[in-house]
Amino acid sequence: MDLSGVKDEARRSFAPGDVGRELVLALPGRMDDYELDALFPTLVRVLREPSRERGP
Repeated sequence: MDLSGVKDEARRSFAPGDVGRELVLALPGRMDDYELDALFPTLVRVLREPSRERGP
């Protein structure tokens, strides 16, 4: 699976330093479906949590 579109969206949607942005950008450019399936629950959990970098 090509993750370039996901990475582009992370660059547009999240501020530099945001935990979710950095996590997505750290992923490889391509992943097998089963690898992404294994990571998906963790990615969703991290992306839904408020960033630790943001203030109150």
